Parts: sequence; C-alpha cells; structure tokens
Amino acid sequence: MPFPKIDACLICDIAREEGNGKMSLLGFVGITPGVDLFVPTFEFPIGITFVLVGGMSTGNNSASFKVTDEKTKRIIFETPPMPTKVDESKARSVFAIQTAAKYPQPGKYRLEVIVNRDPVFSTTFDLTLKP
Repeated sequence: MPFPKIDACLICDIAREEGNGKMSLLGFVGITPGVDLFVPTFEFPIGITFVLVGGMSTGNNSASFKVTDEKTKRIIFETPPMPTKVDESKARSVFAIQTAAKYPQPGKYRLEVIVNRDPVFSTTFDLTLKP
C-alpha cells in the first residue's frame, strides 16, 4: 500500500504524541475546510499545527508540506521532502506538522501534502483578524 489516504485535517495550536496511539491536542480549532482562525495581528509569525488523519498504509515515502495564499498563490510555508515511515501494525495513520510562518493578510490559505513528488491531499483554512 502507498502513503495512506488522508481522511481529515485537524487544526490546533500544539499536538503532542502521548504513546499507546494517543495524541493530545492543545488549542483545537476545527477540522478543515471549515476552519477560521482568529489572529490578533499579522505582524508576527503565526503558529499552526496540522494533524492529518488517514487510513492504513505500509512502507516508506518522502513527504513535503506546503501552505499557499489562495489569492496570490504565494508560498507561505514549505518543508523539504522528509522521509515518512508508516507503522504497519496500526489501522490508522496520524501525522502532525507544526508550523510557524508569517502570513501577509487575512484570507484563505491552502495546505498541500506532496508525497514522492505527487500531490495527495489539499485543503483550505481561513485566517481572520480578531476584532
């Protein structure tokens, strides 16, 4: 089986692996695409953690993650390809990507997951200036 099909993307402040297949999420915001993060300012980097939940898989892959501004198509955040090893004994796969990036303005942004140079998942989220 290739890289697992991603079923959901959760957004939170911090995700921490706890063992026994559990993960603690701090500052849970929601499940994309219906997520609107309210931020106090766009002057500083904004920390966002993406938790990707998928099905069973096997083998090793190379994955990278990219966030782009939907309006301008400008890349906000991008990782180099990273090796991923899926635990074949588990029925689900969970990947957490913790980011800190400077977003230019309120608006819609797109997260893409690229595996072995092929896009495998895409979703959007919104950033809104906190009133």
